[in-house]
Amino acid sequence: MALLWININYNKMKVNTFLILFLLTSCSLFSQNWLNIDQKEFFGGKNIEVQSLSSNQHSSSFLIVVEDSVRKHYHSEHTESLYVLEGSGKILLGDEIIVVKKGDFITIQPKTVHAVWVESDVALKVLSIQAPEFKGSDRIFIEE
Repeated sequence: MALLWININYNKMKVNTFLILFLLTSCSLFSQNWLNIDQKEFFGGKNIEVQSLSSNQHSSSFLIVVEDSVRKHYHSEHTESLYVLEGSGKILLGDEIIVVKKGDFITIQPKTVHAVWVESDVALKVLSIQAPEFKGSDRIFIEE
């Protein structure tokens, strides 16, 4: 299945949300190496919190909480799919800035420069699924 770009308000279509997330993860759902949800990394002080949820050779999933922003970066080898669980903000995707809110789903293709700015009173909380497995070395920051 190849999803290039979806930005839909799922508040009215929660069943479809479940189906899409199930299809995205079903290939590796039963062969996951589950990681301790308390395993956390912090970037930029407490601005960004990353909790590893699961990982195997095919994909990695994370709960990411952003208080303020994520600076410009790209992944040379990874496709990253984001599902917004809470909050709202703007995401730079290449040359386009899109507004995102709870229930939106975004797929970011490899080599696409992206950044995030939180615009809500609450932190932006997203489920991030990266394929293939993300081991931390495929995040290239853009110096401005």
